Amino acid sequence: METQNFKLDKNINYIGEAAGLLRSYSFWIQGINKRQVPWDQARLTEEFFSTGLLENMENYLPIEDFSDYLEFLKAVKSLSQPILEEFFSADNEDILDLIYIYKNNDKNQYGFLIDLLSSSDQLEVEAYSLEDFHLDLYKTFGEFFDLDDEVDQGVGLSDSEEIFKLVKTCDYIEVLSKSNFSPEDILKLIKALDGYEKLYIRLKPLLKALEEVIKEKIYLLAGRIENSFKDLETSDFAFARSILKDVGFEKYPEKIDHTIKVSLRLVDYNVITLMFSSLRLNGLNICLGFLTQDLIKFKESAYKETVFQRKLKALGDPTRFSIINLLRKRPYYLQELAQELHLSPATLSYHINQLQMDGFLSYSTQGRRSYYSLRKEGFEDLEKSFEYFLQGGHYD
Repeated sequence: METQNFKLDKNINYIGEAAGLLRSYSFWIQGINKRQVPWDQARLTEEFFSTGLLENMENYLPIEDFSDYLEFLKAVKSLSQPILEEFFSADNEDILDLIYIYKNNDKNQYGFLIDLLSSSDQLEVEAYSLEDFHLDLYKTFGEFFDLDDEVDQGVGLSDSEEIFKLVKTCDYIEVLSKSNFSPEDILKLIKALDGYEKLYIRLKPLLKALEEVIKEKIYLLAGRIENSFKDLETSDFAFARSILKDVGFEKYPEKIDHTIKVSLRLVDYNVITLMFSSLRLNGLNICLGFLTQDLIKFKESAYKETVFQRKLKALGDPTRFSIINLLRKRPYYLQELAQELHLSPATLSYHINQLQMDGFLSYSTQGRRSYYSLRKEGFEDLEKSFEYFLQGGHYD
């Protein structure tokens, strides 16, 4: 990436924060220990959630050192629990089903409904219209079924009408047959598309109630939020830059907005989320968990060990190794790779994304095609980690 223009978004995304509470609660009620561990005392390890980049980090890092944040999290959970209990006792279990649907069954990522809400361009529930929800539903559906692979990656889609057209005119039978979703999950997603208005009518009051809880207690974090913003700006977004470098995001599509928006998430305090797709109309967004940078600084060696292990795991997967082996010859575009490796587009897209997030692949655009190639720096970084390890270095 030749020019990286970062912009700090100091607005709190209350729809995304409400989605964080919804996700947290949904994992808690699914957990086997919920009777022993009240939700407002449950750590994220007990709720089972990670983003790959910070997988297993809580095995090393004591969140208890951040008492002000714990007070905030416990307060919003305590106030939110009766709201959520009432909602899910009122014939709304189909909404839980949408939370538990994951692309390629990867539970380290957001489920369908959480992804939809977390990536909305609207920040507050009052402004979140039926039209906004309908568009977000179509965007998320398109991304889950890899319809964005059919879009010119160098241009993207220019407006919401193009997104609606892309989804409405796709060959549903072909798209669904190539997906990795179960027939039951496909039916649930199609039902959500068809019944989006009723779904919105049920969801909006819940999101509004959760938003009000967060707004009531956010004063507990006022000082820490301001310091986090200040740290990002005074460091010239060094942490965000290091993330992009680690994942090999060096080649930005020429005709897409080059501004990289950086924002914070409060409830999902240890996430690193990169949002970029040809179905998104606003370029690349990086969402950082509120304590992510603090946690990594607290025990940097443990973080490096986690990253090292994750990269070894990525290369140990036979499918991903086949992709790398093929890309040693020359760059390939997605359809070529799928044909050469006899993989469905959905399966290939999943493995490509994993290799990109581990910094082993880069891509460039030529016309309407995205070409993937090996990223030399990713392998060099892994080689340095091996050398450090073999020379007696340790991460603890």
